[in-house]
Amino acid sequence: MFVAALALAAAVSWGIGDFLGGLKSRALRPVAVLIVAQPIGGALLGLWVALRGQGPPGTAVLWACLASVFGTTGLIAFYRG
Repeated sequence: MFVAALALAAAVSWGIGDFLGGLKSRALRPVAVLIVAQPIGGALLGLWVALRGQGPPGTAVLWACLASVFGTTGLIAFYRG
């Protein structure tokens, strides 16, 4: 049951983030929206690592960095429409 609650929370947060990002990208440039949104995600990840007491393994960090490049590129395309 806990896993289902986490999945629901993740889906809701992704949905809200996509909606608000798309809404703000109508008024601002998509890159400006991402300049604000990406550090917020990084801060939340840093908080999670601080509370957990350990970070992810080194190979996971490399894959995450690569994924962030492609994810950011995809979000720019998504926000431009």
